[in-house]
Amino acid sequence: MPGPRGLVAAQPFSDGESSPTNYYDNGGSSRMETNDAILAKMATRASLTADSAKLILAMVGLPARGKSFISHKLYAFLNWSGTRTQIFNAGQKRRLAEPEETPAASSSEGRPMQRERSAASFFDPTDEDAKAAREEIAMETLDELLHWFEAGGEGGIYDATN
Repeated sequence: MPGPRGLVAAQPFSDGESSPTNYYDNGGSSRMETNDAILAKMATRASLTADSAKLILAMVGLPARGKSFISHKLYAFLNWSGTRTQIFNAGQKRRLAEPEETPAASSSEGRPMQRERSAASFFDPTDEDAKAAREEIAMETLDELLHWFEAGGEGGIYDATN
């Protein structure tokens, strides 16, 4: 019989005792069996996966949505729990890279202008050169992550705008 806020009330037995009618009826024994089955499946999967101890977390989403913030929180937790982890941030790599010269554009003094990799035009989906540069930076960052694993790293957080 439903009680306040949709909670299930105890139902009386024929001898006057009451028994709860919710999912706690089994006393937890089926939960232990379920956990044992899950652990057995996980152990089998780990034994069949050559690099089961490696962890890659790929942050996916639009710019300025908290991917880097979450990456740093995950990094702190994973390192605290004993997993040697590093963050691989394509945005930082892009900001640190030398800006490319744009041959067609020049300043009022006649000097060639530098292409701003942080400018909005760098993220224009119709600009094929910018798209190729973004893809190159993303692949270089992914290569760094894979080299980290070869050097003994256990966890890598790939943080890039996708």
